[in-house]
Amino acid sequence: MIDARLLFCLIERHRPPIISVSRRKRGGDLSALCDRCGTPIERSRSGRWLALGPIYEEGGPAS
Repeated sequence: MIDARLLFCLIERHRPPIISVSRRKRGGDLSALCDRCGTPIERSRSGRWLALGPIYEEGGPAS
């Protein structure tokens, strides 16, 4: 059975914890990890948190 909190992530309604939010090097953009599913997210200009692509390619960090 799927956790009800993860349903929000399935419809792209991610939520970052305050401790995870950081500013990106290129300016005022904010990035974080979703509190519910751990997906990397970034705040759009409209103020909504959007999922980013995977951090690593298929091979992972060591390849």
